[in-house]
Amino acid sequence: MFGSATGNTITGNTLRNNPIGIKLWISGAQTTPYINWGTDITTSPQVHNNKIYDNISGAESRNETNFPIMVMDATHNWWGTTVGNTIASQISGPVDYRPWCTESTCTDIDNDAPIIDSYIPADNAVGVNPTAPITITFSEPVNVAISDIALTTGGNPVADITISGSGTANISIVPPMAGLLNNSTYTVTIKTSTADLAGNNLAVEKIWSFTTAGSYSFILTNGWNLVSLGVVPNNTSVATILGSASGNVESIWAYDATKSEGNEWSVYRPDSSTGNSLLSMTAGYGYWVNYTNSASVTLSGPGNLFLAGGQNTPPSRTLEAGWNLIGYYQRGSSMSASADNALRTLKDNSSPYSPWWSMILNYNNSDPINKYFSEIHNSDSIFAGQGYWILLGGKASDEYIYAPGQTDL
Repeated sequence: MFGSATGNTITGNTLRNNPIGIKLWISGAQTTPYINWGTDITTSPQVHNNKIYDNISGAESRNETNFPIMVMDATHNWWGTTVGNTIASQISGPVDYRPWCTESTCTDIDNDAPIIDSYIPADNAVGVNPTAPITITFSEPVNVAISDIALTTGGNPVADITISGSGTANISIVPPMAGLLNNSTYTVTIKTSTADLAGNNLAVEKIWSFTTAGSYSFILTNGWNLVSLGVVPNNTSVATILGSASGNVESIWAYDATKSEGNEWSVYRPDSSTGNSLLSMTAGYGYWVNYTNSASVTLSGPGNLFLAGGQNTPPSRTLEAGWNLIGYYQRGSSMSASADNALRTLKDNSSPYSPWWSMILNYNNSDPINKYFSEIHNSDSIFAGQGYWILLGGKASDEYIYAPGQTDL
C-alpha cells in the first residue's frame, strides 16, 4: 500500500499472510509498496478497523534521518489475538496500536482503562498467611505478565513468584513453593503496563503493603510427643491443625492446673465424634500427642502472637503453684530463647529477678526409639514446637500470669 498525500485513512482491509501487514516509511525516495510521505509536513495516517494478522510483522513505522517523526495511528485494529505481548512483538517503530479490537469485526470499541476493584491482602494487613496467593480483582479481564507486577521485601524483589489468571479479571500472585518469609512486610506494585484485552493500560500504578504472619511447626514421631504451638494459629481447631495427619493420631491431651480437681486433663480423639473436651490448640500450652505412624510428620501453619486492631488481645494464661504444662511463646522469628528470657513473666520483678519455678522438664521425641525426659536449666534454651512441664513454687492457691517473654537479642 502506498500514497503520496498526508493523512490517508486505511480502513476495512484484511492484511494477512505477508512479510509485513502495513509499513510506513518516511523518506524522500522510497517507492511502492510503501507509503511515501516525502518531505511534506505530514499528519499521521489513520489505520483503523482492519484485520492485520498472520503476517511475519504486523505494523512497522520507519523515519529516515532529517525527516519529520511520524507515528502511525494504528489503533482499533484486529491483530489476530488479544494477548498484549504477542501483539507488541508484531509492532516495530513509532506505531500507536493501543487499544486494539478484541474480536475480528471490531464492532465494540473499548477505550476504557481497567480499574482495580479489590485486592487481598488489604493495605497494611497483618497476620497474612505467607503461603497464600495475593489476589487482585479488576473491573474487566486483563493481560498480566510477570514484568507488570513487583513483589518486594526490604527493597529486594521476591524470586520465583508466578502469575495466574492472565486474560481474566481475577489475577493471582503465587508465592514461591516455600512461601514468603514470616513476620515480614511486603510491598506489591501493579504497574501501568498492565492492560485490558483491548490494550488500554492501567491509568495509575497501584502500590500497597502487608505483613505476613508468623507460623507454628512441630514434629510428630511414632509414640508419645510433647509439643506446643509457638504462635496462636489463624485457625485454632484441633482438626484443622492435624489436617491429614489426624488418621495417625490416637489422642491429644492437654493439662490445665487452674481447672477444678479431676478436670485438669482434656482430650481430643480424632476417631470420636463425641466426648472430646479438647477442641482447640493455641500458643502457651503444651500437648501430649500419641502418634501411631512409623513415618514422622511435620505439622505447620500460619499464626501470630500480636495483631493490630480492636478485640485482639495478646495471649497469656494463668498458671498455678505445682506442675503446669506449657509451650514457648515465639517472639518474632526467634525460634528459641533461654528459659530466663522466655519465661520472664514467671520471675520476681525485683532484682535479681529470681525465678518462681524450681524445675523445667522437656521430653525429647526426635528419635522414636529413644525418647526421654531431660531437665532444662535457666540458661538453657527452650524451643517453639516443644512442650514443657514447669514446677512453680508457692502455696496451692498462688497464681501466676504466663505471657510472651523476651528474646535473647
